Amino acid sequence: AFENLPNLELVTSVAGADAALVKVKELFEKRRAYLLKNKKERWIDLNTRELREDAAFVSTPIGPVVVIVDELAELVRGSSEGVGKVAIMDKLEKLAQLARFTGIHLVLGTQRPDKSVISMQIKDNMGTRVCFSVPSVHASTLVINDMSASTLGSIPGRAVCVAGGSTVVQCPAVSNDTIKMLLEQSAYLREARGKPQRAVMAVAKSTEEPMPDPGIQ
Repeated sequence: AFENLPNLELVTSVAGADAALVKVKELFEKRRAYLLKNKKERWIDLNTRELREDAAFVSTPIGPVVVIVDELAELVRGSSEGVGKVAIMDKLEKLAQLARFTGIHLVLGTQRPDKSVISMQIKDNMGTRVCFSVPSVHASTLVINDMSASTLGSIPGRAVCVAGGSTVVQCPAVSNDTIKMLLEQSAYLREARGKPQRAVMAVAKSTEEPMPDPGIQ
């Protein structure tokens, strides 16, 4: 469903993930060098118009970049059979540690939190962590440093969010059909307006209610 979204590169193999991480790491190095040259601390402090006019950034993303790794455990397990696990983890650890100030953000997801998947360096450099219900105190402690995620019970969507403090949150359930409809709606708006738009997801209060029509402005 996500293949046709603009400004999205989707990879589904270990080799593809490693190649994508290499490109992101190169972009990080390029952005860091530019910040040092211009004596700036954060990518967000730069003038985007000047960046667009800079020959060094022709055909190079200048906006925020979000790297999402779904099923991190599968990537780590698969990397031991081909692309080196150490190489994959080194790239992820460096991005987690340093890339945020260059406007590159890392989102990691796994259903199996353990030390072979989540290294201490990655964990310590993830500013926000969300842990849904897990079966053991060990798994909860590994992700959020306490046992609270192991006491959430079986309520779908209930999680503990750690971002400075620790808060129990309730996440909404969004079906695959709803996601598909929203993506189609977003594609229609992009075509109608003639330029890429940021997708805005609106979820009805009840699954029995029709989704609101965002209209065309």
